[in-house]
Amino acid sequence: GSPVAHGFAATPAVISVLNSVLVAVIVSVAALQLRAGTALALGAGAVAFVLAMALQGWYGWRQMLSAQARVRPVFPSPEGE
Repeated sequence: GSPVAHGFAATPAVISVLNSVLVAVIVSVAALQLRAGTALALGAGAVAFVLAMALQGWYGWRQMLSAQARVRPVFPSPEGE
């Protein structure tokens, strides 16, 4: 498969989607409990899902860049470099 498909199927991506679905459900139920209409509750849930995905993606990206910056090669460089 492609690297993009692998990224979506990897465990962190699956966990991010599940977390975001849970956030969306909680926000939607809270909106319904506050007597919001169904359309508003669904809209709030959709916005919460997108925000949760974006925040988790941003956090994961920062963690990946931080981890890459800490990696030091343990083999010698070719001569002249």
